[in-house]
Amino acid sequence: MGSYFTISKQQDIPPSRWVGRCHHLEPQVSQNVHEYFLKYWPWRSERVRDKFPQQGLATWHCYNYPDSLDDRIEAGGFLSTILFLVDDELEHMSLEDGTKLINRIIGVVNKDFPPNPDVPEEWMMHDIWERLRAIDAKLAHDIEEPAFAFWRSQVAAERLRPQTLKSYLAYRELDIASGLLLALQRWSLGQYLSPAELSLTHQLEKNYSNCITCINDVCSYDKEVLAAKTLHPEGGSLCSAVQVLADETALPPAMAKRVVWCMIREWETAHEQILAELARQGSLSEGLVGYVDGIKAQLSGTESWSRATLRYWID
Repeated sequence: MGSYFTISKQQDIPPSRWVGRCHHLEPQVSQNVHEYFLKYWPWRSERVRDKFPQQGLATWHCYNYPDSLDDRIEAGGFLSTILFLVDDELEHMSLEDGTKLINRIIGVVNKDFPPNPDVPEEWMMHDIWERLRAIDAKLAHDIEEPAFAFWRSQVAAERLRPQTLKSYLAYRELDIASGLLLALQRWSLGQYLSPAELSLTHQLEKNYSNCITCINDVCSYDKEVLAAKTLHPEGGSLCSAVQVLADETALPPAMAKRVVWCMIREWETAHEQILAELARQGSLSEGLVGYVDGIKAQLSGTESWSRATLRYWID
């Protein structure tokens, strides 16, 4: 993580009181996940394939879920990695072609039809989902609808329309997959929460969605700008809170980035305030304490990974 501190100094990022953590099995998880995808994924070129391990996509999963149960961390890492790779595929496609791919993937996961053995995106997604179900079928089922909503949002025409920051963040609740990431957290940590318990977390989850969206957007902005210039004009279109804020305020992107970082720090403070209010009301069950701790770990872990990964570096 040495590059993390270099990037921090260059971008003048306000410090966080939170510190990201990584799951202790990360080295083995990353090795196993990398070997699988290097062997089977349909890479666009040898250059893209060679750069894949350097991005640390399975490492992201280990930072996002540092308290995952040991027998679930690797299976979850497979899912997180294929979500990244499908997202990369969509950047090279029109919305129409991307919709066809997403509809096939959803149909496979939903068991509407068997995967095509000649299409790795289909049979690999099927195999990965079956791993999740074999470990915990109930919580794996709870991931499905948020995943479908996420995939559909990735090929929605809405991503091409000009938006305000408010409408953009509402759209990104689906596109950043906050519901999917939270469901994956519950699966990863074996967190069984009642509807009554989850009903208490809506404000916290909304705050989380805004925060993790902007962490992703500010760290990946330079990469997304390049994608908008060089990839498909629809699939690679620029979709970023940094750009929305810059357009609305006439600030240069570099200044808009600094504003976004300040917003992220305020959402961290808001998380702590919401949590304190729930505690004051006596609303925090033991299960909810673990759940909200997991949300905090996701935010701090995603930031730590995002500020170091080569995925967001420009060659």
